[in-house]
Amino acid sequence: MIEAESALANINLMVGEAKACADAKDDFLKILEDKLAEYFGGAEPYIEMIRKYGSPIYYREKTQTPNEAFWGATLLRNRQILYSPAHADWYDYNSKTGCWFPITEDKLSSELHSMFLEVDRKIEAKEMLERQSTVSFRRAVIQSQRGFREDRHAFLDRHAKYMHVANGVIEFNGDTPELHPFDPKYKSLNASPIAFDPKAECPQFLNLIAHLTGDDSGALQRIVGQFLLGRNMTQKIFLFEGEGNSGKSTLAEIIGAIVGEQNCTELRTQHLDNRFEMYRFLHRSLLVGSDVDYDFLLTDGAAQLKKLTGELLRPKLNAFLDLRELGLGVQVFNSFRFGLLTRLSFGLGFCLIRRYFRFRLLGRSNCSVPVRSRDLPTLG
Repeated sequence: MIEAESALANINLMVGEAKACADAKDDFLKILEDKLAEYFGGAEPYIEMIRKYGSPIYYREKTQTPNEAFWGATLLRNRQILYSPAHADWYDYNSKTGCWFPITEDKLSSELHSMFLEVDRKIEAKEMLERQSTVSFRRAVIQSQRGFREDRHAFLDRHAKYMHVANGVIEFNGDTPELHPFDPKYKSLNASPIAFDPKAECPQFLNLIAHLTGDDSGALQRIVGQFLLGRNMTQKIFLFEGEGNSGKSTLAEIIGAIVGEQNCTELRTQHLDNRFEMYRFLHRSLLVGSDVDYDFLLTDGAAQLKKLTGELLRPKLNAFLDLRELGLGVQVFNSFRFGLLTRLSFGLGFCLIRRYFRFRLLGRSNCSVPVRSRDLPTLG
């Protein structure tokens, strides 16, 4: 009898301890919920997060497992950030420039760890999140947001009629271009460093091309306009050839300054056969070959130039590079002659030759070879 009473007392003690532990846990969870709601700025946004992504922490007996989707969304909340499957990259938005820029998962991972430390301190969670903040867990948290933030068409719209400049976005929807403030809806990775001023004049530039005919100067401005748009709509490689002191180098410098040096990169035909060379073109809008040698288009890699004007390639694992978006301008030496094009026609095929648009810049006292400006797009 005494043993039975002792056993019953032990059971009651265990039940009491369990109930006390459960009550303490409930109190802890209630305090935790209140502090999390405070961290999110109120009960309403916190409940909305739970509705979309589930509870922040899953409790299973004595284990606590953070919800990957919840904390991934918490990291990216109030941020303009997207995931592009075509580029296999994350992109963040810069409200000062209006452009999107790539951000690595390693960078997001470090930001996530800092957020865990901050949340632990604010909700007094006794390092609950910090203990879970391993590299593999943080990577899983970030990857859980790919589907939520996916934008399959980002930076791939070839029909968009706008361009970014230093003071806004210029839209070409009518006869007169309109300047609009920066907005995340304009998906662009590149911007001209020059501010748009509809009243600005360019007497020095007009003097530089004063020796050209009206048709030639119009074609030249359309070429540069296409470079600024960042889309090779004509699917052409533009060759600027001519005599010495005809303005080729000056023109190349002006184009680079207007498009933005950060948006340009060198076209090296001798390396185009290299498997990693085209990766250099990622996030660039203009390829330039300045003062190239006479055999610039006779290298083994020159056969790849056709791909640079109208194809979608995969330059690295799981990432596409839309080469149709690249403008190509090649400034050549005086020794570049029609004989070179003849040799190319035998070596690379007529299909490649059709992708060239030759634009001759002769001496300032001469007349240039006529070009067909109707073959080039207008910006209106």
